[in-house]
Amino acid sequence: MSMAPSNPRVIDLAAAALVSLALCLVAALPAHALSTDRQQPIKVDADHFKASRPGTTTLTGHVVITQGTLVATGAKGVAHTGDDNAVERVVLTGAPATAQQALDDGGHMHAEADRIDYHVANDTIELTGHATVVQAGKGRYTGAHLVYNTRTGAIAGEGGEQGRVHLILQPQTSAKPAARPAPASSRGTP
Repeated sequence: MSMAPSNPRVIDLAAAALVSLALCLVAALPAHALSTDRQQPIKVDADHFKASRPGTTTLTGHVVITQGTLVATGAKGVAHTGDDNAVERVVLTGAPATAQQALDDGGHMHAEADRIDYHVANDTIELTGHATVVQAGKGRYTGAHLVYNTRTGAIAGEGGEQGRVHLILQPQTSAKPAARPAPASSRGTP
């Protein structure tokens, strides 16, 4: 005895439901940052710099940090390098400091805060003070302290003294709008 439905329309509806479910699950995943950014060199531009002690360089005036599609800006920055002269961390401040990055899904991330702390080795950007992260098509996140993962696109946050974080998540969009039945006046009579 066969357990398969004998009506092909039931099979089509079941397949469509499975495809819709799969699309919803994919859309619910975090937006991954552009995977090639990590292999790119880190470029630092500013109006002035001063190496104050070994491994620490202070940058002032239109500071721009670039690594692939990741671009962070601020009025002032402090770059920390390791023994091998590789950049380990950059702290940017501004009114506000900003960061943006292309995502693997074709979207973009934009972030701003009073202070941005880019931890290169940990693939994270810590945003402190009036922090906002917007992932196009995904949502908007605000709080006193947010942490954005530059590799995975994951976000975590705290409300701090203000007490709460705020998220505005975009609704799931279906791949294909549902077909509407024809108006009663245009239907044929049996």
